[in-house]
Amino acid sequence: MNLPIHDHMVHRAHGIYDSLSVRHHRVHLLDKHLRRLEHSASVARIPFPFPTDSLVQKILDLLAFAYTKATKEDLLNLRFYLSSGDGDFGILPKESVLYAVVVKGHPYKGTKLYDGVSELIIKDVPVKPPILATIKSTNYLLNALTAVFAKVCSFIELMIIYRKEGVISG
Repeated sequence: MNLPIHDHMVHRAHGIYDSLSVRHHRVHLLDKHLRRLEHSASVARIPFPFPTDSLVQKILDLLAFAYTKATKEDLLNLRFYLSSGDGDFGILPKESVLYAVVVKGHPYKGTKLYDGVSELIIKDVPVKPPILATIKSTNYLLNALTAVFAKVCSFIELMIIYRKEGVISG
């Protein structure tokens, strides 16, 4: 998948995403994921480029094609991204764009995450602002900084936990 560099999701982080698992041709919690995507889009002020009910059919069509390249037993992960759109590097985007990709397999298969990991406390990364903590935004800079710090300390995954708020991301 290629994204234009002038897409607002790339140069302004004005985009949202969601992902869901598919196994044995069964889409897990599609309605829940679509409601979360709609909520995130509303908060981020990104209109859908088409009605949500037609998105369901597009998702099913994409997965049907993906299964022509995979076995029934393969775990597929569908990731969809809603960008506020092309903006020619300006502040305001032109119209929203939906991108989707299907990834085969589980990203952590064969790693320590299946067995559990030790704890690492990172205090150098600030808390996400509330608006970013309540939607599935493509602005993952704080997560990326935490992951880089964890890797430097020989850890392979992160979970951001704050005393008052609980689990923020993982």
